[in-house]
Amino acid sequence: MDKGMTKEVMVRIVGQHTGEAVDNEKLASAAPGVYYERDGARYILFEEKAEGFEETIKSRIKLKDNCLEINKQGPLNSHMIFQEGMVHNSAYVTPYGRFLMGIRTKRFAMEEREESLQIQVDYDLEMDDQFVAQSRIDIFVISAGQVHSVNP
Repeated sequence: MDKGMTKEVMVRIVGQHTGEAVDNEKLASAAPGVYYERDGARYILFEEKAEGFEETIKSRIKLKDNCLEINKQGPLNSHMIFQEGMVHNSAYVTPYGRFLMGIRTKRFAMEEREESLQIQVDYDLEMDDQFVAQSRIDIFVISAGQVHSVNP
């Protein structure tokens, strides 16, 4: 992605969870957003609708030094940190209660092109210290002017 400027982008996120507690769950969302760089970090800001909720969730993706952070604020609040070989714990707050979420990142890969950015993360997800699922998240960020010509 071009450095040093704010640009309009389309953000597509595909998450997949497999495990005893989930039945091969696959979630996908897409939203317009903004991409910019500041102090050596890359940021992607966007809003998304959560199924079953009226209000939107404000999401921020931060990339710095092979570390991916995803912050969500709204009816669901979370701060997920993905760093290969590391385990990060954080609170996952929903209208139904607060849970301790653990993320054990097994693989982090990023491919950058002039008008796009693709991130893949494989991780184990735990809730309240119990294994929930093997998970994968794919994030595609495409310059808004290139959306019609790129199909991730």
